[in-house]
Amino acid sequence: MPKHIPSLSPVQKLERAYQKNKSVHVHYFADIEGKAIADMHRLLHRSRDLKTPQMTVALSSLGGESEAGFELANMLQALDVPVTMHNVGIVSSAANDVFLAVPTERRFATQNSSFLLSSAYDSENEEPDLEQIAADDKMTIRVITERTKMTAAEIRKAFSQGKDITFYADEAKKKGF
Repeated sequence: MPKHIPSLSPVQKLERAYQKNKSVHVHYFADIEGKAIADMHRLLHRSRDLKTPQMTVALSSLGGESEAGFELANMLQALDVPVTMHNVGIVSSAANDVFLAVPTERRFATQNSSFLLSSAYDSENEEPDLEQIAADDKMTIRVITERTKMTAAEIRKAFSQGKDITFYADEAKKKGF
């Protein structure tokens, strides 16, 4: 009978990976929400404690909570470790804030990956907090316009019409993603 091997926590996996090659590769394939952000927060702090010379994040996320996306983006920017970001599937909604947290020269997308920009407005929410939605959209537009070649006007226009903006890697590169 095979011996049971307990699963490792994300931090334990990070420490093992670091011991092997002194760099860290994180695969983030989850929604942008509280628990996943908390796990990533622990990984980032442990990476800093280990004095990791560099970190690579493979990102594919359908998005999630705007505030969580802003929080993770801020954590990545505050990290004193160079981070390289790869879109390896889809980067949608709040995940764009995370993707754009690193400098342009450290952002990459696989050929068939895509980006989807959308308003924080959720038509399925029966009692939307319109002030919070406006604040989240304003912050998202600011992040995108500061870190890409897109204009606030083109993003606002799509958001106001309830349209999402979708593009693939080649167009994303032209737009400064």
